[in-house]
Amino acid sequence: MDARKYVILTAGGVGKRMKSSLPKQFLEISGIPILRLTIEAFRKAFIEKKDNNEESGVEIVLVMHPDYIDKWKDYCKKESYFFKHYIVSGGLTRFHSVQNALKFLQQNKVGQDWTNTLIAVHDGVRPFITPAKLKELFSIAEGEEALIPILKIVDSMRKVLPDGNTLPVNRDEYITIQTPQIFRGDVLMESYKLPYLTSYTDDASIVEKAGYKLTYTEGERTNLKITVPEDLISIH
Repeated sequence: MDARKYVILTAGGVGKRMKSSLPKQFLEISGIPILRLTIEAFRKAFIEKKDNNEESGVEIVLVMHPDYIDKWKDYCKKESYFFKHYIVSGGLTRFHSVQNALKFLQQNKVGQDWTNTLIAVHDGVRPFITPAKLKELFSIAEGEEALIPILKIVDSMRKVLPDGNTLPVNRDEYITIQTPQIFRGDVLMESYKLPYLTSYTDDASIVEKAGYKLTYTEGERTNLKITVPEDLISIH
């Protein structure tokens, strides 16, 4: 039996790095909020036909800053953008936001066999992940404890020394990490029982700290994270 699929979309930003009055997930590309574009990638990847209706084969948990939950609800009403999803208040850090989402799932999916689930964690501001890549990632994740999409470095790299000088480094020794990172449900939930550390850089680092195995696979170069104003300029 195929594993039940969940995705936690982290959308708790407040717009500081974008230097915007709006959080970046609400900024628009071709008239559509970034967050909606991200959601649609997952919906398109896993739409299923049931009794002449369309249902998504992945359940979406949207983690948002409490101050912007009503704004999202108002947008959905105004645009008649209705689909099944859950909204959870974000926490002090990304760690605590994902932890809140996991607690929500445990409390609201009582009886779920978490060993037979896949839980993806994806940045709400990575709208360009393709449905084909999502299907591929979830397929590979079956049977793995943790699947992490990566990219090899193509630019030259240098290390900055304390005195301000730099040294060249071998780029073949480094990779960049993307999302969605996909985990067996029980693995992610057990890992998030660890105490918070500032050294955690992503969900993979938490799962690795808990002693689980990370499996790597090729990501997608177009799967960009929109972080600073220049990212939107380059898109347009």
